[in-house]
Amino acid sequence: LLDRARARGSRVVLYRTPEGPSFRALAAAAEPRVAAYLAGLGVPVLEPTGEWAEADFADGHHLLRPAAERFSRQLGAEIGR
Repeated sequence: LLDRARARGSRVVLYRTPEGPSFRALAAAAEPRVAAYLAGLGVPVLEPTGEWAEADFADGHHLLRPAAERFSRQLGAEIGR
């Protein structure tokens, strides 16, 4: 997909979605490998900012509506730069 986008001259930016504390703890061991993989893609990767509490998520990974709205505003501001 990235190759096709580049071939068409499209600008690509990846945005990682927020993760709750429990999800981050489960995936902590894999984070260095994930970071290395993303760095190897050669495209900018934006990370969510701010604190994300367990109460923001239905299951540690899927945002509940109020947090999803906050994330959408944050994403819009990042894209608008």
